[in-house]
Amino acid sequence: MHVTPATGAPFKFEHHGPNLRIGRDPESELTLEGDASQSVSWNHARVEISSAGAYLTDLKSTNGTFVNDKRIHERVPLHQGDVVQLGHTGPKLRVTELDVDGGRERHSPQAAGQQRRGGVAVASPPAAAGTTTVITKSLAATRGMLDAVQRTQRNMLIGMSVVGIAILAIVFVMLWRLSRPPIVQVVQDKNGDSKPAAVQSVDQKAASATSAEKSTNGKSDDEKTKVVASNTAATQQQPKEEKKPASAPPAEPKPIGSYIAPQKGPPSILLQRQHETEPWARLRDNDRTYTENYLVSLPGYRSKIYLNSGVHLTLWGSLPEFSKFPPVYDTVVVLHEAAPGIDLDFTLERGRVLLANYKQPMGEAHIRVHFRHQTWDLTIPDNKSEVVLELWGLYPRDVPFSKDPGGKGPLAALGLFVKGQALLKIGSQEYRLGDLSQFVWSNANPNPMGPQTLPKLPDWWTDKVAHTRDADDMMLGLIDLSQSLTKNTSVVDAVLTETKEAKDIGNRKLGVWFLAAMDAIPDVVAALEDRQYPEVRGTAAYVLRNWISHSADHDMELYRTLQDKKGFSKEKAEIVMRLLHDLSDAEVADPKTYETLIGYLDHDNLAIRELALWHLVRLVPPDLIKTIMYDPTSDKEKRKAGIDQWKKLLADGKLPPKRPQAPPGR
Repeated sequence: MHVTPATGAPFKFEHHGPNLRIGRDPESELTLEGDASQSVSWNHARVEISSAGAYLTDLKSTNGTFVNDKRIHERVPLHQGDVVQLGHTGPKLRVTELDVDGGRERHSPQAAGQQRRGGVAVASPPAAAGTTTVITKSLAATRGMLDAVQRTQRNMLIGMSVVGIAILAIVFVMLWRLSRPPIVQVVQDKNGDSKPAAVQSVDQKAASATSAEKSTNGKSDDEKTKVVASNTAATQQQPKEEKKPASAPPAEPKPIGSYIAPQKGPPSILLQRQHETEPWARLRDNDRTYTENYLVSLPGYRSKIYLNSGVHLTLWGSLPEFSKFPPVYDTVVVLHEAAPGIDLDFTLERGRVLLANYKQPMGEAHIRVHFRHQTWDLTIPDNKSEVVLELWGLYPRDVPFSKDPGGKGPLAALGLFVKGQALLKIGSQEYRLGDLSQFVWSNANPNPMGPQTLPKLPDWWTDKVAHTRDADDMMLGLIDLSQSLTKNTSVVDAVLTETKEAKDIGNRKLGVWFLAAMDAIPDVVAALEDRQYPEVRGTAAYVLRNWISHSADHDMELYRTLQDKKGFSKEKAEIVMRLLHDLSDAEVADPKTYETLIGYLDHDNLAIRELALWHLVRLVPPDLIKTIMYDPTSDKEKRKAGIDQWKKLLADGKLPPKRPQAPPGR
């Protein structure tokens, strides 16, 4: 393969063997690290090679796998010359040579000169051209026939051997089970008498753990902390599992904490799933949280997880009505099995989290957080200190939509805030963070900024929300939707019902926010074309703009979704994507921009009409447009009168006066 990363130098890769795993896992045959790992999942894809051919499978990666620009959803054949791309903006792997000769490995001078580091094989510079061996066509054909006969014979022998071994294995297992004595252990009953009892199975142990967790129901936060700490101590006394060999398959998700629903105050909704192909499941009070599962706290909710280690992790959702900036609304994390000495290891995909130390007995909490190819280590000394991390994205005004790879993506920024004390370690650098410290990272600057001391905590760091009419409406909506989701086992269906049928405006808007948080983007696009509720369309426009800023891959993913799942033509999909990006200063100052937007008001696609109106009402002062009667859902004749009114604003090529930045939503 010839590997071309999104950034960095391309390189050659050669592998001898029937299986090739590709991903960020160091145990993969092709491990991609650093710049080459952009958009690549831990276990991203697998190539299987046999005499029947080469086949490529996507391993349920986050950003998908593409073969010749088409996303694959099942096992597909791979041919010489095919181009495999990992994610929309990840590395490209061009297949330069394939040997499917039934297991005969080729030993080339190039392979002998390769160097392997971290699972990545980089070919040495090619040697000078030497003698070329020429084989006549007739000799090649004869050799091919002999090879085919040999392969057939060999495959038949292998098949018969495999069947025989399988039969022997089944017989052996049946005999072993029949002869195996029952496993018992000695326990004491309530009278102190010893008696044999069957050893608990794994499922029984899990059930016992769940039963123990339910003992925290109705207790205060401090009491719950003590129960979790007690369970943790009991767990730590269990025999340690043997370390699996490096070649073992990935471990199953492990329970490492519990979701604790609030007993009073605003409600909470935390969702969990293992793969993007699985439905979201709502966690109930005291439900377990597992490693390598995606956890999302829906916009506006705060969801607290008590880790077995004694660390508390709160996923902190918000809404524009509660805090207009930064744009952190839903929060997504993935928990990992921590290495010795680490109390919490997790990936922050997006959003805001609060970290607190409630270890029993009290001691330093060591936390490792991964984000955007960064790894930071935090130490929180005691329960008097808290740390908040918030990761968000935003497309700058000068970054338009582009289908070309390697273009500018969204700005990604992470802010770290400390109440009390904390220690931050980035690589070999250590920073002691005092009370009210702030530390900032962005992908636009290789060097983090900080620490800086703030005069006070940020306005959003409070348990109280400013009582405005919009904020109160959204808080009531959060309560309503929490109750609705309790009654329905399908989270997406319940949210769709609220979006389409709720009587309250706030509930309908929240439904759109929730759909985007669950990556149900086709449904958000449908909301952009809703013909009944203008607030649903307006919220969908804002939500989609926010969603594409989460990752550079999201732009192209939405572009493909518009075509593949919503039936948009290529031209219409491009217009929608351009309108979801901000206009540059030069475009705002150009009369042709307004002419184009007004022209889109008469487009045959409702989503385009809505987005054009979305821009116009934010560019023109309200007093100039309050008399314009335009409804994007009206028929062509009724729309004409409103379009004529818009055109009058550009009489004689004059630009309308500028207006200040409008708040999000309509």
